[in-house]
Amino acid sequence: MRLVSIPIRLTPRHLLEIRGLSTFLANQLHDTINQSIDNKQYEDAFAQAERIYPAARATRDRHAQALVYLYQAEALYRMLRWEEALEHTRQALVWLRTEVTQVAAYNKAVALYFEGLLHLTLRADEHALQAFNDAQEALLESERFWGFEDNSTRVIDCQHINKWMSKLPHILLHTSPRALMMIVPLYEWIHPAWALIDALHIDLSPVQIPKEVLNQYLPSTYVPLEVEPLRFPLLRFDAHYAAFKITSDGEGVPQSQTDDVLLIEAASSIPPREVNLTRDTPFVRRPNGRIIFEQQSEFFSGIPRILIKKGSKL
Repeated sequence: MRLVSIPIRLTPRHLLEIRGLSTFLANQLHDTINQSIDNKQYEDAFAQAERIYPAARATRDRHAQALVYLYQAEALYRMLRWEEALEHTRQALVWLRTEVTQVAAYNKAVALYFEGLLHLTLRADEHALQAFNDAQEALLESERFWGFEDNSTRVIDCQHINKWMSKLPHILLHTSPRALMMIVPLYEWIHPAWALIDALHIDLSPVQIPKEVLNQYLPSTYVPLEVEPLRFPLLRFDAHYAAFKITSDGEGVPQSQTDDVLLIEAASSIPPREVNLTRDTPFVRRPNGRIIFEQQSEFFSGIPRILIKKGSKL
């Protein structure tokens, strides 16, 4: 099984263009359902999308129906219901392929990208590579369209998706489909911001804790019998992770050295007024051990999980 920690702003709901939808549908998708996903209320998000789907269907607007399905697909993905997420994404693509607008073509490219991620997760490597290839070609067309419209945000979105997708095939080629791993984005500090440079796979290895060690932490009345192996690192499937290349000794955590890699779990977003990062400061470490970092003009409080030493086999 492969788990993919998608870059924070490269999930479908942050990329989809809802221009042209009714005010009701746009508000429900952009505000209500988005908020539920942000709050990790994935079942609520799915149910909310289910309730507004009849309104989309009533308009006979297949583009609107596709967007509702894609928001549901992301909620299903977060609930680890990957096969259902793939079914929703494929149905959305059926509808989007009947549309002729440039906005629908862009959303089709986003859906193809997400289809590739789902295939990658489900270990259908050939399908993943085909979906990524189709998405990259479509995104190049969309990038030209958004450039003509002078929409620099969407131009950058197209570039970022293509850059992220371009880093994934080498993982498929150099790892076993049966391996248990998490794929995370790897960033390097290129002044004045973190730049995505690669995709990194973190092996989730079984670790057997000896009963003698467990005895030190259990009540004296407990006797461990059959002890199952634990997965390490113990990463949460519904959390966002990112890896950062250390630029100087002691950065992020005291044990770090230049060119080590620090894996951080993004715990929450924080208001810019609470941040004292400067253009020359990649991280700020708070007294409670949390690390403040920036991604695409948003600030996050993160928990350092693993330090991967330079030269380690990843």
